[in-house]
Amino acid sequence: MKSETLNTAQALLAHIGLKTEALKLFGADILVKQWTASERLKYLGLISQGKDESDTIELLRPQARVVALSMVDSDGNPLFPHKWDNDKLIFDDEEAVETLVQNRAQETSDAFVAVSQFNGVVYQTSIADEEEQAVKN
Repeated sequence: MKSETLNTAQALLAHIGLKTEALKLFGADILVKQWTASERLKYLGLISQGKDESDTIELLRPQARVVALSMVDSDGNPLFPHKWDNDKLIFDDEEAVETLVQNRAQETSDAFVAVSQFNGVVYQTSIADEEEQAVKN
């Protein structure tokens, strides 16, 4: 396979631009964006915040937030509009994000794994998978 020669800064920047990809999430093809470096740090910070590990819903909330942050429309606009107030994430519609956890916990956790893998962060199993395995043991 012949590689492309990039001989200008503009060509390089166009080549390494952030991408979107349609992933199968919640039974549909949904566009997901690649994270910028600062988004990656913020999103991983959401996941690493100390939570009660015995409460599955509390563990799923940060995952749902990362999934919601990653989904975009065909123009690259977030499906779940939000803003950051310093390091505090505020969604325009917090209830919509909470609905992901309450109504589709397994699919939200699976979506988190898929979105993370698309962004180069590998989580082997979803929280719901881990819970199911614990019940079997």
